[in-house]
Parts: sequence; C-alpha cells; structure tokens
Amino acid sequence: MGWVPAGDYEVALEAGKVVCRNGTGRRLKTVPAKLKDDPAVVGLRQLTEWLERHERQCLTDVEQWMVRSLPVPTAVLARVWPDPAWQAALRDVVVTGVDGGVAGFLRDVDSERGLGLVDLDGDTVRITPDVVSVPHPVLL
Repeated sequence: MGWVPAGDYEVALEAGKVVCRNGTGRRLKTVPAKLKDDPAVVGLRQLTEWLERHERQCLTDVEQWMVRSLPVPTAVLARVWPDPAWQAALRDVVVTGVDGGVAGFLRDVDSERGLGLVDLDGDTVRITPDVVSVPHPVLL
C-alpha cells in the first residue's frame, strides 16, 4: 500500500500500524496529534481493525473445518488462497482426500493443478479432488 496525503503529511499502513512522513519525505516517529481525526488516518486505522478481524475469522473458519472434520470444496480453497490471511491460516494444515488415501501438509492451491501437499514422507505431491477434509489431529 502506498502513501496517502493527510494535510501537509502523508500516511501509510506498515505492519499493521499507521506511519507518517512529512512533506520532505522524512519519516516521523509518531503520527502528529493534529492528524488524529484526519479522514485518511481514521480510514487506515479502520482498515487495520478490519484486517485483524479478517485474520481472526479466517483462523476461526479453518479451526471449525478441523474440529468438525467438515468437507471443504477444493474450489473454495483455490478461491481464498491468494488472500494472505487465508493463506496464513491454511498453510501447513493437514488435508486428506475424501477417501483418506493421501494426507499431507497443505503448501499450495491452484485451481488448475490442484493442491500441493508435502506428504508424510516429505515428498511434494499434487492431488486434484473435488473435496478435501481437514481432519482433527485426534483422527490422524
């Protein structure tokens, strides 16, 4: 994300925090108090809050899939994989095909090539089922 004008300053979002620089491009240690209510700063803070909620929701959804051993369509995984929050929640989750024949740690999802897994032998394999399961660790 780039810098957004806010009065005589520019603000940006960096590592989940609003940062500020002056008109000459010098980075400031803190956001000036007079920018506290600036629409750009308020918008970035709201975006930060939304991103945090989104990350928590992604983790909650993946946890529910695991706890309930719910089947998950591969198309859903392919659709959400580009999102960094979903990718962080899904990476290295154990998935299996519906038949349970192949199990591995999820490392990649591609709508054309299928799921990239690291199997129990440490080999990278690709599977292309329509639906996968995220089994609870007790069931492994």
